Amino acid sequence: MVTPHSRPLSRRLAENPAARKAPQGRRDLFTLLAPLPEPRRNEIAALWDEYEAASTPEARPAKALDNLETILQHNPGPQPTRL
Repeated sequence: MVTPHSRPLSRRLAENPAARKAPQGRRDLFTLLAPLPEPRRNEIAALWDEYEAASTPEARPAKALDNLETILQHNPGPQPTRL
């Protein structure tokens, strides 16, 4: 059986454009967190990881609402009917 993680990372990234954004997003996060003291930086990074993995009861609805917001933003309004 092939699981999502049995393929090489490079292939998974090529197949999933959203996965390509995740490493860049993490690098950007650490750029923003750089001025903070290390304990605060680690706390925020842990929360980011929790959200990205949707690994807690709090993170799952937050992630779901974030995905829903993306769908709503990209959903066009009513389309005129063609005659």
